Amino acid sequence: NRRVYNFNYHFDRYVFLPVVRGWKAVVPRFARVGIHNFFNNFRDARTLVNSILQLSPSKTIQSTGRVLVNSTVGIFGFIDVATDAGIPRPVEDFGQTLGHWGASPGPYLVLPILGPSNLRDGLGLIPDLYVLTELQREVLTTPVRRVIWLFDAVDTRAYLPFRYYETGSAFEYETLRWMYGVKRELDIAK
Repeated sequence: NRRVYNFNYHFDRYVFLPVVRGWKAVVPRFARVGIHNFFNNFRDARTLVNSILQLSPSKTIQSTGRVLVNSTVGIFGFIDVATDAGIPRPVEDFGQTLGHWGASPGPYLVLPILGPSNLRDGLGLIPDLYVLTELQREVLTTPVRRVIWLFDAVDTRAYLPFRYYETGSAFEYETLRWMYGVKRELDIAK
């Protein structure tokens, strides 16, 4: 885990963050916000599937409303009309669904490029990616789908304020490990 954490630091510093800085320098803010909203619309669809699997009617209704409103009035999600209309945005993934049904987190993992995780959440990425891939296959053309993962990764990293080895803690790895565990427990409990 520590070696992967160190790899992630170097990848982040020498590849990801320079690309993000270039992205912010080249793409105007309104376009970046629209692209972020577009990807969030797909994430809302993932939340919808997981809300159904968790048998959570309120989150299912909220996610359905968000996807319907943003996909239509919001022009495929580029405009976040649902938030302006006061529809809450729950965030659910398959790791949370497994946790909801009692699956233990298992050992802590640091995934290459993706960062902190655990066995349950790492395995939960597989159905989540499947859902996103199938949705994109239905909505996007093949050439667009080929580059969408790159834009999604850059967009996601642009909205994460965390920077490796900038916490000022001598025990950053241990602190991050603890924080990740607590955050995921809170995510499942909500």
